[in-house]
Amino acid sequence: MNPQSQYALLLVLLLVLIGSYATEGARTPRSLGGWNPIQNLTTPEVQEIVEFVVKETNLTSPNLVWGESQVVNGINFRLFIVAIQFRVSGMYEAAVYARAGENFVLTSFEKLSKST
Repeated sequence: MNPQSQYALLLVLLLVLIGSYATEGARTPRSLGGWNPIQNLTTPEVQEIVEFVVKETNLTSPNLVWGESQVVNGINFRLFIVAIQFRVSGMYEAAVYARAGENFVLTSFEKLSKST
């Protein structure tokens, strides 16, 4: 194979790789460091974090309705929970930091709205 053919083949392979990378990025809206929806809110790992939030905040009758995660030096979780706290029901947002081998850390917790 002559040098021009080798160069052309290399250029075609490079374009194919760039094209496949670009279409992969278009199919998955995830970005490094960005927030991504938690696809399955019923996994044991997610439920363990919800239980941690419940214990830390005195919530009762929790119902996790939405969650997001963010990969950092560990994982940040942002959970939206409908629950009762001190006899008042509402939507609560809890942020939890998780890192392998360490305890969960509740980094923020706030009531967003009153449900009933």
